Amino acid sequence: MNDKLQKQETEEELMERFDKEMRAALLEEANRLRKEKGYPLITEEDVSDIDTLSRLKEYEKNE
Repeated sequence: MNDKLQKQETEEELMERFDKEMRAALLEEANRLRKEKGYPLITEEDVSDIDTLSRLKEYEKNE
């Protein structure tokens, strides 16, 4: 059972790392395109703010 728990944690860690890497790649590409168009660049903090607002909107819809 302990092996199964360790494997589950490992899969969760892999998903977390994948999510982090994917977000970084998307942010990098978004900023490349924004720079080409002359728009201000965005940061990871900006993306987190967008995530928070999206979750709040979903919460409001479900109430």
